Amino acid sequence: MEPIAYVYDDTLEGLLTAIFTAYARHEDPEDVVPAGLIQPRLGQEVVSVETDFELAERVRAGLVKTCGKHAFEVLKRVSLAADGRRGSIGLAFVRYAMNHGRQTFSNSMHPAVFDAERLVKSVEEEREKWKQFLRFSEVDGGVYVARCNPCANVVPLLMPGFAARFNVQPFMIYDEVHNLAGVYDMRRWVLVTTDAVHVPDPTLKDNLMRAAWKTFYDALSVEDRYNPELRRQLMPKRYWKYLVELKPNQAGLSTLGD
Repeated sequence: MEPIAYVYDDTLEGLLTAIFTAYARHEDPEDVVPAGLIQPRLGQEVVSVETDFELAERVRAGLVKTCGKHAFEVLKRVSLAADGRRGSIGLAFVRYAMNHGRQTFSNSMHPAVFDAERLVKSVEEEREKWKQFLRFSEVDGGVYVARCNPCANVVPLLMPGFAARFNVQPFMIYDEVHNLAGVYDMRRWVLVTTDAVHVPDPTLKDNLMRAAWKTFYDALSVEDRYNPELRRQLMPKRYWKYLVELKPNQAGLSTLGD
C-alpha cells in the first residue's frame, strides 16, 4: 500500500473519526495529523477526514466497553497534548488497547502505552499549573475573565473544576494559543472557538483588589532572598504576564487609600 496520512480538525471527535476511518478502510496511516501541522512525506497520499460525531461516538463507546473508561480518558488527554504526533500516538494506543482490553495498562513499557501516558502526564502537569496560576478579573457586566497561553489545550479540562467552584458567578477562561474560550453562565459551561475576544475594562472594585493584592505581595517579599533563576525554574516566564502580583501597580492605584 502507498504511504498515507490522515488530516483531522484537531478535535477529540475528529481524532475518533480518523481512528474509525483507519479501521473501516483497513489502512495503517503513517501519520494522523491535526490540520495545519501536516508536512507530507515524499510520495505520501494525504486524506482529509471530515469529523462525524456518530462515528466518533461509536469509537468512544467501543473503547470504553472493551478497555474501560480510563482508556478513553487517556485518549482524550492525548488529543489535547502539545505534541504534533498526538494523532498518531492516539491511533497506536487505540489499536493496542482494543487488542488487549482491560490488560492494556499492565504493560506500561509498550511503546503505544508509554507514548500515550507520556502525553497524559504532560497535559496533566499543564492543567495543574493553570489551576494555580489563572487570575480572574471582574469586568463591566459582572463577568469574571481569565486569560492563559497553555502549551496543551487544557481549557476543556479546567472548566469542570472551575464551574464547580465558582458556580455562583459567570466567568470565561480564554486560551490565547488555541483560540478557545470556556464560558460558564451559572447553569452550564460551553467551549467556543474564536479568533479574538473583546474583554471590557476591569471594574473599579477589581482594580482596587489588584492593588491590594500587589501591595500585600510586595510587603511579604524579602529582597535579600530574591532568586529570579529559581522562580523561572518553578514558574516559567510564559505565566508571568497573567499574574497580578508580578505586574507594576496601575496609575492612581499604587497605594491603597490614594
